[in-house]
Amino acid sequence: MKIKSIFTAISLSFVLLLSSVSFAQRGFGIEKQVANLNESLSLNAKQTIKITKILTEFRDDMISQRQNFSGDRTGIMQVIKKMNEVKDLKILKVLTKTQKAKYKKIISERSSRFKNGSRRGNRMRRENRGF
Repeated sequence: MKIKSIFTAISLSFVLLLSSVSFAQRGFGIEKQVANLNESLSLNAKQTIKITKILTEFRDDMISQRQNFSGDRTGIMQVIKKMNEVKDLKILKVLTKTQKAKYKKIISERSSRFKNGSRRGNRMRRENRGF
């Protein structure tokens, strides 16, 4: 009986751990992006809702594009770039004049990081990694 209770407790703990990791992976990206934008742009409640919807649609489109990916890396990169431009235009429509200026600066900084090969953090450029 004691072994059965221990096994049940371990199984329940494992299921809870997996579900919390799964939940965190699904919601973290958009929630983090909205929080960062809110911090940078001081969004109001309506803007937060609209931008969350825009980012969710963008994420869903990205998932769809990845599933349809046929191996043409250049082609998918162009599609993603266009999707990012559309997303940014939608977000700009939601913002005030002051917020738009700040968001354009964010876009510019993101673009320069991407061109330098450092999309996340301070990664080394591809040519410096020995590839």
